Amino acid sequence: MQRHLFIARNGYGKALATKPAHFALIYPDSFCISDWSEARSMFDFDLGDKVPVISLEVLVGNPLTGGENGEGNLHRLSRVAPEARILLVIREQQAMLRSIYKTLVNFGSPLSIQTLLDNDLTGTVPAFSLSYLYYDRIIAAYRHVFGEDSVLVLPMELLQENPDAFVQSINTFSGIDSERYPPHANPNVRENVNRSLLDLEVKRLYNRFIARTRLSPGGFYKPTMIGNSGNLHIPAPAAVHRAMERRFADKVAAMTAGHYEQSNAATRELTGLDLARWGYALPA
Repeated sequence: MQRHLFIARNGYGKALATKPAHFALIYPDSFCISDWSEARSMFDFDLGDKVPVISLEVLVGNPLTGGENGEGNLHRLSRVAPEARILLVIREQQAMLRSIYKTLVNFGSPLSIQTLLDNDLTGTVPAFSLSYLYYDRIIAAYRHVFGEDSVLVLPMELLQENPDAFVQSINTFSGIDSERYPPHANPNVRENVNRSLLDLEVKRLYNRFIARTRLSPGGFYKPTMIGNSGNLHIPAPAAVHRAMERRFADKVAAMTAGHYEQSNAATRELTGLDLARWGYALPA
């Protein structure tokens, strides 16, 4: 959405470029901002007839650390832009975990999916938690701070099923003039195309045994950019990829059984979304 929806020809504009916005809201130096009007001045909320946008995927928290910084991000955002309207896009948890696993491995995680989801290793460093995907908690927190009418929740599945309806919902919520900027989405344009689990396993082993990073300091090579290192494409028959995906999905389903039903029921109650239609786990 950052590259294809929230752009000038659709009536939107960036209040601040992604990288500086990331460091202003998500990773500012501790205790360095005492006057939040100064922080607000970093953003340009006066874009004429364009709707200013702050779009950051980890505003709800870093998945690597179980979203432990998410609440701090929420309150920083509320100080910078108390009048903001909030778009939250959710996704069925098992599909989301496949995406999160890919992201974490790409950025240096040496953990298998089993260890990631059931990390019983000793230590007090924040780690991924299944509660990161309790959407009802996030929705309730943002509504409490910004107001119920200022928070729109949409399922990613709607984007896949009916892209124009998804975009129209966002435009209406944002106050975009649909006659001047007709809603249009191209479902054939994809960002962050999925990598095969075989390729991810090679990258994970690279992270564990070769790369020396903050996530895995035991390696012998210090890459400049971990996201660009250790990426190999391993040719394999389609049957191998299908088998690996099936095994991965079965493992995630078994390890998350019973974790999300109540949260999804609360999310359905908060939003009115028909989550059963898109395969979200719900109480029997």
